[in-house]
Amino acid sequence: MMLTKIKAIRSSLLSDSRKVMVLEEWGPRQTIHGEIHLNKGSEAELPDWLAKRLQKDGIVKIIDYLTLDDLGRILFQEKQKPNVPASLTKTDERIYQKVKELVYSLKEKNDIESLEQVRKVTSMATEISMVRIRKVVQLSLLGINDEKVMEKMTEEELLIFRSIREILCSISGEIYGKTD
Repeated sequence: MMLTKIKAIRSSLLSDSRKVMVLEEWGPRQTIHGEIHLNKGSEAELPDWLAKRLQKDGIVKIIDYLTLDDLGRILFQEKQKPNVPASLTKTDERIYQKVKELVYSLKEKNDIESLEQVRKVTSMATEISMVRIRKVVQLSLLGINDEKVMEKMTEEELLIFRSIREILCSISGEIYGKTD
């Protein structure tokens, strides 16, 4: 059930927008998101699925990719207060998807330097997710529902938070005779 929800979250991210640099004139074309016209040399925001398709065709270049430096900055911020749940750092909503894209693009290069970067990216991303998930679990165990803190969570993290809260409420309901 949880994996199905995570897959649904990842599918919904396909409609999120991506920042692109327009390499070739394109459009106007009618899409499900309305009419789109891209002018060469400009920047635009496109739905993820369209940005990837047009990049494959050489019309645009996605420019909001995650970098090793970005991961380093995020890791540094998260580790400033690793045991303070409310210190969750606001990150890109698509961070986990962007890490996957970064690893994929580095593996495609198929050289020694890129493979070393894959190792670094994987290590840093694992550490970031462990620190963030620990904070999310602590927040859910403490029953904190602060909107400002929850806005800093990704959809996947919110799913973890809500699932733990649901389980805890269910258990306490059984113990204390509450039925919801």
